Amino acid sequence: MSGNGAIAPALGWHRLLAHLDRGTILVLGGQGSGKTSLARWLVGQLGRGLDRVALVDCDPGQSTIGVPGCLGLALTGPWEAPAALWFVGSTSPPGHLLPSVVGAARLAARARAAGAQAVILDTSGLVAGGAARTLHYHLAHAAEVDQVVAIGGNGGRGAGAGGAAVEALVGLLQGEGRQVERVSGSAAARDRGPGARRDHREARFAAHLQGARTRWVSPRRVFGSDWGRGAAEGLAEGTVVGFLDGEGFCLGLGIVEEVHADRVAVYTAVADVPVVRLQAGSFRIDREGRELPAAGEPESRGDAGEGEPENGRGGPDADAGASGGRPLRLAERG
Repeated sequence: MSGNGAIAPALGWHRLLAHLDRGTILVLGGQGSGKTSLARWLVGQLGRGLDRVALVDCDPGQSTIGVPGCLGLALTGPWEAPAALWFVGSTSPPGHLLPSVVGAARLAARARAAGAQAVILDTSGLVAGGAARTLHYHLAHAAEVDQVVAIGGNGGRGAGAGGAAVEALVGLLQGEGRQVERVSGSAAARDRGPGARRDHREARFAAHLQGARTRWVSPRRVFGSDWGRGAAEGLAEGTVVGFLDGEGFCLGLGIVEEVHADRVAVYTAVADVPVVRLQAGSFRIDREGRELPAAGEPESRGDAGEGEPENGRGGPDADAGASGGRPLRLAERG
Protein backbone atom coordinates (compact mmCIF):
# COMPACT_ATOMS: atom_id res chain seq x y z
CA MET A 1 0.00 0.00 0.00
CA SER A 2 1.35 3.42 -0.86
CA GLY A 3 0.91 6.49 1.28
CA ASN A 4 -1.02 6.39 4.55
CA GLY A 5 -4.00 8.67 4.06
CA ALA A 6 -6.42 5.87 3.14
CA ILE A 7 -5.41 3.47 5.93
CA ALA A 8 -8.29 2.72 8.29
CA PRO A 9 -6.91 2.05 11.79
CA ALA A 10 -7.82 -1.26 13.41
CA LEU A 11 -8.77 -1.96 17.00
CA GLY A 12 -6.09 -0.72 19.39
CA TRP A 13 -4.08 1.32 16.90
CA HIS A 14 -5.01 4.70 18.38
CA ARG A 15 -4.09 3.37 21.83
CA LEU A 16 -0.52 2.93 20.58
CA LEU A 17 -0.11 6.67 20.24
CA ALA A 18 -0.30 7.05 24.03
CA HIS A 19 2.61 4.64 24.46
CA LEU A 20 4.79 5.27 21.41
CA ASP A 21 6.42 8.64 21.06
CA ARG A 22 9.98 8.39 19.86
CA GLY A 23 12.74 5.81 19.54
CA THR A 24 13.17 2.82 17.26
CA ILE A 25 9.98 0.81 16.85
CA LEU A 26 9.82 -2.63 15.24
CA VAL A 27 6.48 -3.68 13.72
CA LEU A 28 6.10 -7.45 13.80
CA GLY A 29 3.52 -9.69 12.16
CA GLY A 30 2.97 -12.61 9.84
CA GLN A 31 2.39 -12.56 6.13
CA GLY A 32 -0.85 -10.81 5.21
CA SER A 33 -1.38 -9.43 8.73
CA GLY A 34 -1.53 -5.77 7.71
CA LYS A 35 1.91 -5.04 9.13
CA THR A 36 2.88 -2.59 6.39
CA SER A 37 -0.42 -0.74 6.75
CA LEU A 38 0.21 -0.38 10.49
CA ALA A 39 3.82 0.78 9.97
CA ARG A 40 2.71 3.41 7.46
CA TRP A 41 -0.16 4.54 9.64
CA LEU A 42 2.20 4.89 12.60
CA VAL A 43 4.78 6.93 10.73
CA GLY A 44 2.03 9.25 9.51
CA GLN A 45 0.52 9.70 12.97
CA LEU A 46 3.83 10.14 14.80
CA GLY A 47 4.94 12.61 12.16
CA ARG A 48 2.21 15.01 13.26
CA GLY A 49 3.88 15.63 16.60
CA LEU A 50 7.58 15.18 15.84
CA ASP A 51 9.95 17.22 13.72
CA ARG A 52 11.11 14.19 11.71
CA VAL A 53 10.16 10.51 11.55
CA ALA A 54 11.52 7.75 9.33
CA LEU A 55 10.29 4.49 7.85
CA VAL A 56 12.65 1.58 7.17
CA ASP A 57 11.33 -1.11 4.83
CA CYS A 58 13.00 -4.35 5.97
CA ASP A 59 11.30 -6.60 3.41
CA PRO A 60 13.51 -7.31 0.37
CA GLY A 61 10.65 -9.04 -1.45
CA GLN A 62 7.50 -6.96 -1.21
CA SER A 63 9.34 -3.66 -1.07
CA THR A 64 7.37 -0.44 -0.72
CA ILE A 65 10.43 1.82 -0.55
CA GLY A 66 12.88 1.48 -3.41
CA VAL A 67 13.22 -1.83 -5.20
CA PRO A 68 13.07 -5.56 -4.32
CA GLY A 69 16.40 -7.08 -3.41
CA CYS A 70 17.10 -4.07 -1.17
CA LEU A 71 16.02 -2.61 2.14
CA GLY A 72 14.93 1.02 1.96
CA LEU A 73 14.77 4.15 4.09
CA ALA A 74 12.26 6.97 3.57
CA LEU A 75 12.53 10.26 5.45
CA THR A 76 9.58 12.11 3.95
CA GLY A 77 5.99 11.27 3.05
CA PRO A 78 4.41 9.55 1.25
CA TRP A 79 7.20 7.19 2.36
CA GLU A 80 8.00 5.79 -1.07
CA ALA A 81 11.09 7.62 -2.36
CA PRO A 82 14.25 6.09 -0.86
CA ALA A 83 16.70 8.33 0.96
CA ALA A 84 19.02 5.30 1.13
CA LEU A 85 19.06 1.64 0.08
CA TRP A 86 20.93 -1.42 1.33
CA PHE A 87 21.54 -4.30 -1.06
CA VAL A 88 20.47 -7.72 0.26
CA GLY A 89 20.88 -9.57 -3.03
CA SER A 90 17.74 -11.67 -2.68
CA THR A 91 13.99 -11.23 -2.51
CA SER A 92 13.75 -13.47 0.56
CA PRO A 93 15.67 -13.18 3.88
CA PRO A 94 16.66 -16.85 4.46
CA GLY A 95 20.20 -17.38 3.25
CA HIS A 96 20.76 -13.63 3.44
CA LEU A 97 20.26 -12.91 7.13
CA LEU A 98 23.53 -11.05 7.63
CA PRO A 99 22.91 -8.34 4.98
CA SER A 100 19.30 -8.12 6.18
CA VAL A 101 20.41 -7.40 9.77
CA VAL A 102 23.30 -5.09 8.86
CA GLY A 103 21.16 -3.23 6.34
CA ALA A 104 18.36 -2.57 8.80
CA ALA A 105 20.86 -1.37 11.39
CA ARG A 106 22.69 0.94 8.96
CA LEU A 107 19.45 2.43 7.62
CA ALA A 108 18.09 3.01 11.13
CA ALA A 109 21.36 4.68 12.13
CA ARG A 110 21.26 6.89 9.04
CA ALA A 111 17.69 7.90 9.91
CA ARG A 112 18.71 8.90 13.43
CA ALA A 113 21.73 10.79 12.08
CA ALA A 114 19.34 12.69 9.79
CA GLY A 115 17.40 13.83 12.85
CA ALA A 116 14.58 11.27 12.96
CA GLN A 117 13.09 11.19 16.44
CA ALA A 118 11.07 8.06 15.69
CA VAL A 119 12.20 5.27 13.35
CA ILE A 120 9.63 2.65 12.31
CA LEU A 121 10.95 -0.72 11.08
CA ASP A 122 8.49 -2.55 8.82
CA THR A 123 9.74 -6.14 8.96
CA SER A 124 9.26 -9.00 6.50
CA GLY A 125 6.54 -11.60 7.01
CA LEU A 126 9.08 -14.26 8.01
CA VAL A 127 7.97 -15.19 11.54
CA ALA A 128 8.27 -18.99 11.87
CA GLY A 129 11.34 -21.15 12.27
CA GLY A 130 14.93 -20.71 13.30
CA ALA A 131 15.75 -18.26 10.52
CA ALA A 132 12.96 -15.95 11.70
CA ARG A 133 14.12 -16.08 15.32
CA THR A 134 17.74 -15.45 14.31
CA LEU A 135 16.76 -12.58 12.04
CA HIS A 136 14.54 -10.70 14.47
CA TYR A 137 16.71 -11.24 17.55
CA HIS A 138 19.84 -9.87 15.90
CA LEU A 139 17.98 -7.17 13.97
CA ALA A 140 16.48 -5.84 17.20
CA HIS A 141 19.94 -5.65 18.78
CA ALA A 142 21.76 -4.22 15.77
CA ALA A 143 19.12 -1.59 14.99
CA GLU A 144 18.80 -0.64 18.68
CA VAL A 145 15.08 -1.40 18.82
CA ASP A 146 13.49 -0.30 22.09
CA GLN A 147 9.80 -0.83 21.28
CA VAL A 148 7.95 -3.67 19.52
CA VAL A 149 4.43 -3.60 18.11
CA ALA A 150 3.12 -7.08 17.37
CA ILE A 151 0.07 -7.86 15.24
CA GLY A 152 -1.90 -10.94 16.20
CA GLY A 153 -0.03 -11.86 19.34
CA ASN A 154 -2.01 -13.89 21.90
CA GLY A 155 -4.51 -14.89 19.21
CA GLY A 156 -5.67 -11.42 18.29
CA ARG A 157 -7.19 -10.58 14.92
CA GLY A 158 -4.62 -11.06 12.22
CA ALA A 159 -2.86 -13.87 14.08
CA GLY A 160 -3.76 -16.51 11.51
CA ALA A 161 -1.48 -19.50 11.18
CA GLY A 162 1.48 -17.39 12.30
CA GLY A 163 -0.03 -16.30 15.62
CA ALA A 164 1.96 -18.76 17.71
CA ALA A 165 5.15 -17.89 15.86
CA VAL A 166 4.57 -14.17 16.40
CA GLU A 167 4.01 -14.75 20.10
CA ALA A 168 7.25 -16.76 20.30
CA LEU A 169 9.12 -13.86 18.73
CA VAL A 170 7.48 -11.43 21.15
CA GLY A 171 8.74 -13.55 24.05
CA LEU A 172 12.24 -13.57 22.58
CA LEU A 173 12.33 -9.79 22.17
CA GLN A 174 10.38 -8.83 25.28
CA GLY A 175 12.72 -10.75 27.56
CA GLU A 176 15.37 -8.08 27.19
CA GLY A 177 13.38 -5.18 28.56
CA ARG A 178 11.83 -3.83 25.38
CA GLN A 179 8.37 -2.32 25.55
CA VAL A 180 5.89 -4.53 23.67
CA GLU A 181 2.41 -3.54 22.47
CA ARG A 182 -0.04 -5.98 20.89
CA VAL A 183 -2.71 -4.90 18.43
CA SER A 184 -5.15 -6.43 15.97
CA GLY A 185 -4.47 -6.47 12.28
CA SER A 186 -6.48 -4.46 9.82
CA ALA A 187 -9.77 -6.06 8.80
CA ALA A 188 -8.87 -5.21 5.21
CA ALA A 189 -5.53 -7.05 5.35
CA ARG A 190 -5.24 -9.97 2.96
CA ASP A 191 -2.41 -12.32 2.15
CA ARG A 192 -1.47 -11.74 -1.47
CA GLY A 193 -1.01 -14.97 -3.37
CA PRO A 194 2.31 -15.94 -4.95
CA GLY A 195 1.28 -14.59 -8.34
CA ALA A 196 0.34 -11.18 -6.96
CA ARG A 197 3.56 -11.01 -4.97
CA ARG A 198 5.55 -11.77 -8.08
CA ASP A 199 3.61 -9.17 -10.08
CA HIS A 200 4.43 -6.60 -7.39
CA ARG A 201 8.15 -7.36 -7.55
CA GLU A 202 8.25 -7.24 -11.33
CA ALA A 203 6.40 -3.92 -11.44
CA ARG A 204 8.91 -2.46 -8.98
CA PHE A 205 11.85 -3.80 -11.01
CA ALA A 206 10.42 -2.33 -14.22
CA ALA A 207 9.91 1.08 -12.61
CA HIS A 208 13.44 1.01 -11.19
CA LEU A 209 14.91 0.34 -14.65
CA GLN A 210 13.15 3.26 -16.34
CA GLY A 211 15.72 5.23 -18.34
CA ALA A 212 18.33 2.47 -18.02
CA ARG A 213 21.23 2.12 -20.43
CA THR A 214 24.28 -0.10 -20.79
CA ARG A 215 27.18 0.89 -18.56
CA TRP A 216 30.64 -0.71 -18.83
CA VAL A 217 32.52 -1.46 -15.61
CA SER A 218 35.80 -3.10 -14.69
CA PRO A 219 35.57 -6.81 -13.73
CA ARG A 220 37.67 -5.97 -10.68
CA ARG A 221 34.79 -3.96 -9.31
CA VAL A 222 32.47 -6.99 -9.38
CA PHE A 223 32.22 -9.01 -6.17
CA GLY A 224 30.54 -12.41 -5.97
CA SER A 225 28.21 -13.66 -3.27
CA ASP A 226 31.29 -14.89 -1.37
CA TRP A 227 32.71 -11.33 -1.54
CA GLY A 228 35.51 -12.48 -3.81
CA ARG A 229 36.85 -9.72 -6.05
CA GLY A 230 36.77 -10.12 -9.82
CA ALA A 231 33.85 -12.58 -9.80
CA ALA A 232 32.27 -11.47 -13.08
CA GLU A 233 33.32 -14.53 -15.06
CA GLY A 234 30.69 -17.22 -14.74
CA LEU A 235 27.86 -14.90 -13.66
CA ALA A 236 24.62 -15.82 -15.38
CA GLU A 237 23.18 -13.42 -17.92
CA GLY A 238 20.51 -11.39 -16.14
CA THR A 239 22.12 -11.65 -12.70
CA VAL A 240 21.14 -8.64 -10.61
CA VAL A 241 23.99 -6.60 -9.13
CA GLY A 242 23.91 -3.76 -6.64
CA PHE A 243 25.97 -0.61 -7.25
CA LEU A 244 27.53 0.19 -3.86
CA ASP A 245 29.06 3.45 -2.70
CA GLY A 246 31.97 3.97 -0.33
CA GLU A 247 29.75 3.50 2.74
CA GLY A 248 28.21 0.27 1.50
CA PHE A 249 24.84 1.80 0.62
CA CYS A 250 23.22 0.82 -2.67
CA LEU A 251 22.87 3.42 -5.40
CA GLY A 252 20.62 1.16 -7.51
CA LEU A 253 20.46 -2.17 -9.31
CA GLY A 254 21.80 -3.37 -12.63
CA ILE A 255 21.62 -6.47 -14.81
CA VAL A 256 24.73 -8.29 -16.05
CA GLU A 257 24.51 -8.67 -19.84
CA GLU A 258 28.04 -9.24 -21.16
CA VAL A 259 31.35 -10.27 -19.62
CA HIS A 260 34.70 -9.61 -21.30
CA ALA A 261 38.22 -9.96 -20.01
CA ASP A 262 38.55 -6.24 -19.39
CA ARG A 263 34.97 -5.03 -19.01
CA VAL A 264 31.45 -6.02 -17.99
CA ALA A 265 28.26 -4.70 -19.57
CA VAL A 266 25.59 -3.85 -17.01
CA TYR A 267 22.13 -2.54 -17.88
CA THR A 268 21.26 0.06 -15.24
CA ALA A 269 19.61 3.38 -14.53
CA VAL A 270 22.37 4.31 -12.06
CA ALA A 271 23.97 7.54 -13.22
CA ASP A 272 27.68 8.09 -13.70
CA VAL A 273 28.44 8.59 -10.02
CA PRO A 274 31.34 7.16 -8.02
CA VAL A 275 30.83 3.43 -7.47
CA VAL A 276 33.17 1.42 -5.26
CA ARG A 277 31.92 -2.05 -6.12
CA LEU A 278 29.19 -4.08 -7.77
CA GLN A 279 27.80 -6.84 -5.55
CA ALA A 280 26.24 -9.87 -7.27
CA GLY A 281 22.83 -11.00 -6.05
CA SER A 282 21.23 -14.44 -6.15
CA PHE A 283 18.41 -13.79 -8.62
CA ARG A 284 17.96 -12.78 -12.25
CA ILE A 285 15.65 -10.47 -14.18
CA ASP A 286 15.38 -9.21 -17.75
CA ARG A 287 15.27 -5.64 -19.04
CA GLU A 288 11.49 -5.48 -18.52
CA GLY A 289 11.87 -6.47 -14.87
CA ARG A 290 10.52 -10.00 -15.35
CA GLU A 291 12.01 -12.60 -13.04
CA LEU A 292 14.07 -15.28 -14.77
CA PRO A 293 14.40 -18.90 -13.64
CA ALA A 294 17.38 -20.15 -11.71
CA ALA A 295 19.71 -22.89 -12.91
CA GLY A 296 17.99 -26.11 -13.88
CA GLU A 297 14.54 -24.55 -14.13
CA PRO A 298 12.63 -24.37 -17.44
CA GLU A 299 12.72 -21.11 -19.33
CA SER A 300 8.92 -20.72 -19.25
CA ARG A 301 7.50 -18.60 -16.43
CA GLY A 302 5.23 -21.38 -15.24
CA ASP A 303 3.43 -21.05 -11.92
CA ALA A 304 4.21 -17.65 -10.50
CA GLY A 305 4.20 -19.10 -7.01
CA GLU A 306 6.74 -21.86 -7.49
CA GLY A 307 9.61 -21.65 -5.06
CA GLU A 308 8.08 -18.93 -2.90
CA PRO A 309 8.53 -19.35 0.85
CA GLU A 310 5.48 -19.78 3.02
CA ASN A 311 6.60 -17.44 5.80
CA GLY A 312 8.09 -14.48 3.98
CA ARG A 313 6.72 -11.83 1.69
CA GLY A 314 9.59 -12.39 -0.72
CA GLY A 315 10.25 -14.79 -3.54
CA PRO A 316 12.65 -17.62 -4.36
CA ASP A 317 15.93 -17.68 -2.53
CA ALA A 318 19.23 -19.14 -3.66
CA ASP A 319 21.77 -19.70 -0.91
CA ALA A 320 24.58 -20.82 -3.16
CA GLY A 321 25.38 -17.52 -4.86
CA ALA A 322 24.35 -15.82 -8.06
CA SER A 323 21.36 -17.61 -9.49
CA GLY A 324 21.60 -19.79 -12.47
CA GLY A 325 20.89 -19.61 -16.13
CA ARG A 326 23.73 -20.03 -18.60
CA PRO A 327 27.00 -18.54 -17.29
CA LEU A 328 28.61 -15.87 -19.46
CA ARG A 329 32.20 -16.85 -20.21
CA LEU A 330 34.82 -14.24 -20.99
CA ALA A 331 34.33 -12.64 -24.41
CA GLU A 332 31.57 -15.15 -25.15
CA ARG A 333 29.26 -12.53 -26.60
CA GLY A 334 31.72 -10.66 -28.74
